Amino acid sequence: METFTAGAETIAVWSVVQWSSVPSDLRFEPEYHQPKYLSLERTLSGIGCDRLENLALNINSGPFGSNLLKSLYVDDGVIVLRPFNIEHATVEDENLVFISQADCEAQGLPLYKARDVAFARVGDIRCGIIPDFGKPITISPNIIVAQLDERTINPYFLATFMNTALGFSQLERAIKVVAQPTITVETVKSLSIPRISQREQLEVERMLRASFQMRQDAKALYTEAEALLLAELGLDDFGLSHRSTYTQDFSQAWAAGRLDAEYFHPEKWEILSQLEAIPGRMVGDCFQSVRELLSPPERDTGEMVYNYDLTDALRFFLDDEVELVPTHELGSTKKRFQRGDIVVSRLRSYLKEIAIVATPDDASCVGSSEFIVLRAKSKTVSPELLLVYLRCPPVQTVLKWCQDGSNHPRFREDELLTFKFPDRILGVQEEIKRLIRNGIQASRDARRLLEDAKRRVEEMVLGK
Repeated sequence: METFTAGAETIAVWSVVQWSSVPSDLRFEPEYHQPKYLSLERTLSGIGCDRLENLALNINSGPFGSNLLKSLYVDDGVIVLRPFNIEHATVEDENLVFISQADCEAQGLPLYKARDVAFARVGDIRCGIIPDFGKPITISPNIIVAQLDERTINPYFLATFMNTALGFSQLERAIKVVAQPTITVETVKSLSIPRISQREQLEVERMLRASFQMRQDAKALYTEAEALLLAELGLDDFGLSHRSTYTQDFSQAWAAGRLDAEYFHPEKWEILSQLEAIPGRMVGDCFQSVRELLSPPERDTGEMVYNYDLTDALRFFLDDEVELVPTHELGSTKKRFQRGDIVVSRLRSYLKEIAIVATPDDASCVGSSEFIVLRAKSKTVSPELLLVYLRCPPVQTVLKWCQDGSNHPRFREDELLTFKFPDRILGVQEEIKRLIRNGIQASRDARRLLEDAKRRVEEMVLGK
């Protein structure tokens, strides 16, 4: 490794690699031979490892060329794992999609089970153990699954190791960028897995299982808060009648300034009529829209911010799970927000991209300019109450049909600010606030335990 520096600033870094060290697939790109990866290679070779393919019964990718189209999705059936389902070293039970057993069999899709380990093949490369969903599971073309010989390796240990720097850096090094970052089945087969005693691997399993349980506890607390709110609204047995066709007077379309059919969907107006019958106020009466922007400075000002993507709002809260980054490294203008704000994705690719900002400190937060940011005008209505209200199924039904009819549907800010907020739910505000805050704490505890498990694995591997 050679470096050239000017003062305290590193201008260039390069490595000199012997031809005999170039892998068989001829990886010549300089990123593959960065000093940190060469150091990782030396570390792993010095501690004794096995290739993952020697510890697995099968390692397979999802079916290329399969017709797993969105039109095949049904309400229940065979789970289809997709890359963004993998998070926190497991497969989360939110945002799962299903196809029918008949379609699964017609396409000859293989089934997988709990304790298999899944890798996201494309995009944001991840690894996680598949939990027991009590349902058959198949995978999209963008997933790779390792079915392990548990006599030789514990799947919980593998999932944890692959989320440490020692494991993930192997995936990161192997990424090939064509249209988007990609790894292959050969990448997964060639992973170097340290030889650790079964007793120590079981220790990691216990830690990871405890972390997963804490995360389930957090979800249960949120579900309890939602059930409490729906019961207070009298909508706990919420259901809608489905109509495949419907008509609307042109005068009403003209008055609304909308001609897209989705806006006038009967399901939307059915639930709106139920909400309108309950006394209340508009969201905009209690919360104001915040439009403060941050344009990245040209030079380092020393300011650090939490930078969130739209998909981060799929969770019900935003905390310090993302890294603090210098503002001058941000690539575009961002929306500013702060602890206690509600952020809503204007892009409605997912229904529940709504979250409360719950950072444990007062560091600045920024996110996509496509976020709508709501800040309480007073302490009359808590952000936690608004969060649960906007994410509950009846309101989600209305928000779904409020998006415009473009190729990239957007949700209008004025639709949100003029949305009805029932006064009735103020009676359960304190209990909902308590449940949400306890859920946030349970999620943080789960993440801390996962980090402890990762550190423990690194200690085992490195002999510390």
